[in-house]
Amino acid sequence: MSMFIKRFFVIVSSFVLLNACNSLPINKQMSVGQNARVQSLVLHFTALDYQRSMLALKDSGGVSSHYLIPELDDSTYPNSNLEIIQLVDENQRAWHAGRSYWDKRKNLNDTSIGIEIVNVPECQHHPVVKFTHGGEYGVHKDCTFPDFGQQQIALLIGLAKDILKRHPDITPTRVIGHSDISPSRKNDPGPRFPWYQLYENGIGAWYDSETQGKYLQLFESFAPSINLVQKALYYYGYNIKETGGIDRQTQDVLFAFQMHFLPWQVTGEINPETAAAVFALLEKYKEPQLKVLMSSYYREEAESSGFSQKLQTDTKHLVKSFYGVTGQGSLILIHPALWSLKDLSVSINGKKLKFAKPLSSKSSGIKVDISKVVKNGNNVLEVKSASDLSHASIEIIAPRLKGPQVWLERKLRNELTNELGTLEESFEFSLVQHDKVILHKAFGNKGLNGELHLTQLSSFFTTQLAVLRLIGEQRLQLTNSVYDYLPKYQGDGKANRTIKHVIEHTSGYPAVENYLQALEQASLDDKDINGAPVLPTQQGSVMNNPFSEASTETIDWTNAIFDVPFYYGVNQRRVYSEFNDLVLRLVIEQITNMPFEQYITTELLLPLGLTHSVFRRVQNNNASPISLLTTRMKDVLVLTQLLKNNGSYGNQHIFKPSEYSRWLQQHSFGLLAAKDSQLTKLNNIQKCSPYLTQSSHLSVADNSFVLVDDRLDISVIVSFQQEIKNDSNQCGLSDAQQRVLNKTLEVIYQSQR
Repeated sequence: MSMFIKRFFVIVSSFVLLNACNSLPINKQMSVGQNARVQSLVLHFTALDYQRSMLALKDSGGVSSHYLIPELDDSTYPNSNLEIIQLVDENQRAWHAGRSYWDKRKNLNDTSIGIEIVNVPECQHHPVVKFTHGGEYGVHKDCTFPDFGQQQIALLIGLAKDILKRHPDITPTRVIGHSDISPSRKNDPGPRFPWYQLYENGIGAWYDSETQGKYLQLFESFAPSINLVQKALYYYGYNIKETGGIDRQTQDVLFAFQMHFLPWQVTGEINPETAAAVFALLEKYKEPQLKVLMSSYYREEAESSGFSQKLQTDTKHLVKSFYGVTGQGSLILIHPALWSLKDLSVSINGKKLKFAKPLSSKSSGIKVDISKVVKNGNNVLEVKSASDLSHASIEIIAPRLKGPQVWLERKLRNELTNELGTLEESFEFSLVQHDKVILHKAFGNKGLNGELHLTQLSSFFTTQLAVLRLIGEQRLQLTNSVYDYLPKYQGDGKANRTIKHVIEHTSGYPAVENYLQALEQASLDDKDINGAPVLPTQQGSVMNNPFSEASTETIDWTNAIFDVPFYYGVNQRRVYSEFNDLVLRLVIEQITNMPFEQYITTELLLPLGLTHSVFRRVQNNNASPISLLTTRMKDVLVLTQLLKNNGSYGNQHIFKPSEYSRWLQQHSFGLLAAKDSQLTKLNNIQKCSPYLTQSSHLSVADNSFVLVDDRLDISVIVSFQQEIKNDSNQCGLSDAQQRVLNKTLEVIYQSQR
């Protein structure tokens, strides 16, 4: 068969097949359940020049976009006039969005058109900050973003208008940036992109200034909760979960939103202007969702103002828990008309107390001995009456430390003395069980009641106790921003840092030594002295090189702290940093209107009779931004007992019990962990010793450690002769510390048999 005949049969066969397809019995009836593939328009900057952009988008096979708009001033662009380059047909799927989300849609490559615009930010990696928030060109990169060319934007406007005509499902809120759909990864098209100019040309969304002003006035009088702002951002389209906290995802979304709609205020912080802009956008484009939010907002406002209906407190039945020990304690009950209270009964642990004598008609207070009814540990007090008790006040005289009273306590003291005396280490040791100082003794070459130079424990026994006092007085709230107390504390996400973040060391501050090392390296690397780090000094000058061995000046950390950058994002990692403690001290000074050291001395140390505890500051030591506490073992024993007593010692009431004081007792060891690895070890504390359990709380710092065990009701404080490296086992304990700890617990457990 000739080649001509073969071709003839192929053509005829194809024609027959086509006719067969066309003749299939298809009856087209269009369903209402359909939409267009293209739902959004995503705008990017390339961060590369034209030549490298073409290589990446056209030839690499890894990424692409539907269009590329070059930059006329780009030396790698070969033409004299700008032109739009189409790289992927609009009906095809370009690879420009990556992991993405917008308005309940994921993987936007499937449903979007992408336009890349040549624009190259200039970045200089910060010497300290690693990655905080805001995507790959966020705060940690210290970037400068150039303006987009006028001809670029003119071409973009024309192209975008054509795309919107061809794809009418792209509504104004679906013209978005890469940072909007991937806020934790991307920043493009950046804060210099002219979103408002596009809006004026009918492309994309923007809020009406009058509407934003309306919400701004509303939110300046009562700010919406974090939950409500998170929900508003989600309703608008962002991928954000409602957590009620300023976490990493929230900062990233705020950063992206502000770059788009508030480019003059890109902080990653929640403020009235940002919240007002979100709500104004919802009013304009998503009114049904706004109604839901405003209903919640007015409910929050009513509850805050006390206008909502609340359950009435039972004023005829008061219940209070307290720490006590057998053989100690008395109760004072005060009421303006105590004698008139009907059917008054006072019980501890279910046992009704008997008054020594009947209440007289002039009686407004009564003191009752409770030493025989309290038990070691937690106790429950109940006061009942048929009359109103709302004006009643209850005071319990808390346990004070005593020496061994009974034979078993003296036996334990002798056994500890003998067993610990067999160890080679030199250390000062104390053990408190319940309210008894079972043993306080020096072993080896260590002196008794010598000076203890506390480092991390200084924060715990001073700053944390001051926080407990101010919380009890309702002058400080954990959920409030630091900015609420320190107006100067703003910028770089500082307004997102709450009191709780700095207490828990999750604010993102670096360790002081790491920060100084990074600054020193930056100073050495920078040949231009004008570009070197500049820090204020206590002498009133500035230090261009605080790392010179010849320098005798001390950094003024109380001013320098406002310029210390965050190493991590808020809640990203827990890193012990004295910068957190310094911020808390500044907050305490602002609230009390007293220098921190004076406040601690007059309100805490002197009322407890702790005259041997004083603050010290090492001169010319720039690595220590806070003053530290020098004390003695006897004073530390009292402070530890104060915490066990929930804020009282004898008749001195230093702070009121609160949820935070109970939380602090359980998590105190975590606040003293110098780094994540140590914290992890301390969380697995029962593995450190066969005698430790989850009720054991161990704080390790320098040459000392403190152990509190709730089940055994003991406190152990050990101070060694020399500083010891605390990294030899899984709990950060040295061999010497482990030997003392194990020997102590071994003797205690044997004594309970």
